[in-house]
Amino acid sequence: MNADASVLNRIFRGTIGCVLTVANTFGCGFLEKVYENALAHELRRAGLAVRQQAGVTVRYDGIAVGQYLTDFLIEQEVTVSNRSWFVRWTTYIVRSA
Repeated sequence: MNADASVLNRIFRGTIGCVLTVANTFGCGFLEKVYENALAHELRRAGLAVRQQAGVTVRYDGIAVGQYLTDFLIEQEVTVSNRSWFVRWTTYIVRSA
């Protein structure tokens, strides 16, 4: 997982655009899974390879230190976790390492 900056920028721009599309379409009030499935659909429509509920090995200093279940793994480079609360939906985007 060592994409260059231009690849990561393409993934980030596409992902943020998809997040905004889903958030603007639905607003708030649905269960988290509704947003997750809609975002997966938008990401695929945008031409991004996406896996939902993907297991990721967390590495530190070159060694595996744990496992993490992310809501999305995009292009094998970026993890996305969505969290649904009472009044708003936010998405955290983090580069996989």
